[in-house]
Amino acid sequence: MTIPEILVMVNLGALLVVLVLPALNQADETAKAAKCMDNLKRIYAGLALYAEDNRDYFPYQLNWQHTLGRNGYVGKADAPFGPNTTTNDMGRTLRWPVFFCPAEKGAKTSYPGIGETKVATLYDTDFFNSSYALNSSVNANALCEGSVLRLRKFSDTPDCQGGAASAPIIMDYKSIPKYEWDSMGYMRDLDERVGSAYTNWLYAFRHPGEQANVLYLDGHVDAIRHFVRTGKMNWVSLDGDEY
Repeated sequence: MTIPEILVMVNLGALLVVLVLPALNQADETAKAAKCMDNLKRIYAGLALYAEDNRDYFPYQLNWQHTLGRNGYVGKADAPFGPNTTTNDMGRTLRWPVFFCPAEKGAKTSYPGIGETKVATLYDTDFFNSSYALNSSVNANALCEGSVLRLRKFSDTPDCQGGAASAPIIMDYKSIPKYEWDSMGYMRDLDERVGSAYTNWLYAFRHPGEQANVLYLDGHVDAIRHFVRTGKMNWVSLDGDEY
């Protein structure tokens, strides 16, 4: 083979890499999104089993993932410590693989027990140990809104249009710069809808097409986009309030 022929082959090979690599990356991200959806379905099964054993109640919002994990509802625990976990606060640094979204890339965050800002996934930090957030309203009067703290029953009718099929329970969690309890307010955060600097919701919408996976009360999982991108709120209450 002559030198010009070799150069042609090399150039063709480089061109193929340029053409094929994006498709491979897209396929990889799509596979991660599918795994994330499968995790949420498994978590739903765990929630249903927990409710069956606990008078139809959801677990309390604080450390809900540890409640499911330690009581055997989501399988075997992973390694008790990770590279970004520095304490064994109340033994909560255990983690269960079902709570890890493989598309979560990590971001700079600061949590008690770490004492500094570093790149970490939410699955591999103190306290949270989960890529997913539980809707804070499972402990309130309504599943789609409400503020009176009480444990909510798994079979309660949600106060949103569309019923159980429109009531989100768990979704991909955002990265946050400070410690706070699980919530899903970033689906509808009004400070973020008009282009302010607070764009942490983008971390949750981590799948192809800026989508986030959401588990609903009826057990199905769907991918949604933030209303900043669509102009459409992701749930609407029975009295017409949009969220």
